[in-house]
Amino acid sequence: MQLLVINDDPDDERQAWWSRSPFACALAGAPLHELGVAPERARLVDVAIAAAFASGADVRVVPAAPALTDGLGGLLRFPDAGPAR
Repeated sequence: MQLLVINDDPDDERQAWWSRSPFACALAGAPLHELGVAPERARLVDVAIAAAFASGADVRVVPAAPALTDGLGGLLRFPDAGPAR
């Protein structure tokens, strides 16, 4: 991802899991445990921002907007290569 666009709603209680070293994140802890890391749980918004920074993406915090139905959006760094073959 090249750019994460996010609305940081303080009432958003969604959670995600992440690991500092090596950096990894997921919506559930099990996939990270399977990788052999000890994940921590945090707000989804915070994990998304950390993932964006870890990948070198930019982050823009914006007001609530209808186009951000889940409060998150991204612009991809690479063009879509089409369906996998």
